[in-house]
Amino acid sequence: MHLPAKPVITLLALPARRRHGALRWPLRWLLPLLLATAIPVARAGEGLAWQRDPVLSPLLVQMLLTDAAGLRWVATDEGVYRYDGHEIVALKSLVRRGPRLRVEPALALVLDRAGRLWIGNESGLFRFDPTTGHLLAVALPLGRDERPRVKTLLHDPRTDRLWVGYGAGAIAVLAATRPQRPLFPVRRVADTEFYFTAETGGHGAWLANDRGVLYHLAPDGRVRRQVRAPAQLLPVPGTRPQRFFGRRGLYVLDAAYRPQAICRWPQQLPELTNSPYCTDSTLDAIAGGQWLHVTDVRGARPRLTTALVMSPAGEPETRNYMLERDAFGVWWRFDRDYRGVCKQRQVRRVVEPVPAAGGAAAGSARLIARLPDGRLLVSTYAGTFAQAADSPAAPLRPLPLRQAGQPGKYESVFGGFFADPTGRFAVLADELWGVVRLDFATGQVS
Repeated sequence: MHLPAKPVITLLALPARRRHGALRWPLRWLLPLLLATAIPVARAGEGLAWQRDPVLSPLLVQMLLTDAAGLRWVATDEGVYRYDGHEIVALKSLVRRGPRLRVEPALALVLDRAGRLWIGNESGLFRFDPTTGHLLAVALPLGRDERPRVKTLLHDPRTDRLWVGYGAGAIAVLAATRPQRPLFPVRRVADTEFYFTAETGGHGAWLANDRGVLYHLAPDGRVRRQVRAPAQLLPVPGTRPQRFFGRRGLYVLDAAYRPQAICRWPQQLPELTNSPYCTDSTLDAIAGGQWLHVTDVRGARPRLTTALVMSPAGEPETRNYMLERDAFGVWWRFDRDYRGVCKQRQVRRVVEPVPAAGGAAAGSARLIARLPDGRLLVSTYAGTFAQAADSPAAPLRPLPLRQAGQPGKYESVFGGFFADPTGRFAVLADELWGVVRLDFATGQVS
């Protein structure tokens, strides 16, 4: 079995033994709400006409990652490249200061809060700053005869910490700003291919390996619980309680950490050998030539649909592929064991304004944020609204707000949002009244 990497947020795949690869999960989150100014995207399974990318196809791609500027960073069996859609530039050509990179497989990529690129390869861990060209080699503690090969990386944006899986099952947790030494003692698990998924309800992580074992890790990397699943189960990012994707359905763990199905698929799915691409409401993967698309993956009624994937020549595909989607809504697929990268040639451009309840226009959006209970908070010049959790097509309903001692509803136009870690309140920037505090339980603004 070959195991994965990468998502955005809601389907996952399990690791497998690869010649160069380990599981990678570029966790990515896509807003489920498309307002009038939203990005056009392709619906999974629609218009699956693929074309071979002539620039990337000669490479044996291990991972694709897109930064805030829209540039793609490409991990390959010969190192890392930057791709602007027209040409590739080797990372070693962009380095102005730092060590000389070897020509060797790059296995994992992540970006931190400051936009710095972290690279895991056969020689260890590196941090590259695209704005300065500075490349930093980060030393990792090693055991006797242990190689520094980095298998997988996870960046947690909430803490700006980096989880590093390397060597013979070693796990290190680093501060992205001060990575000179691990924050905690290095922990160890079985020496297999594995990948991380951030814990939703805390600052720990889940680790899934290619032998059907799940590890629940504390924020310092300690193993809280080891779970040997009867079948392949992959943690779905952003779900609470934690959900797991399997070939037969979606699962949660009971108090004794035993898998319990919350829904079952109509038929058993092909074995997933790559991590799915996830958003906060959908999950997508290509397995056995089938496009697997799960909607409402965090909600009460997850639904699976499938579609055949065709080659650029119009023939049915039979292999498993990694899936990525760029900022323009274009899907990309590649197999880490074979050269060749394809992108979707015909992308249906769909921009769907989300109306307020009753069909009225919601107005120009100034703020979109996720509330602790999963609802979407939308502030516009027409009012402040909420949308039901995991329901991107649901109408926007007015969010009743009031100010202590003042009659009538509180009129506001919010432009900034910071939620308290306890989930009880948020601090917001109000274009009319300045900085305010919103109590989620009472709807009172102060």
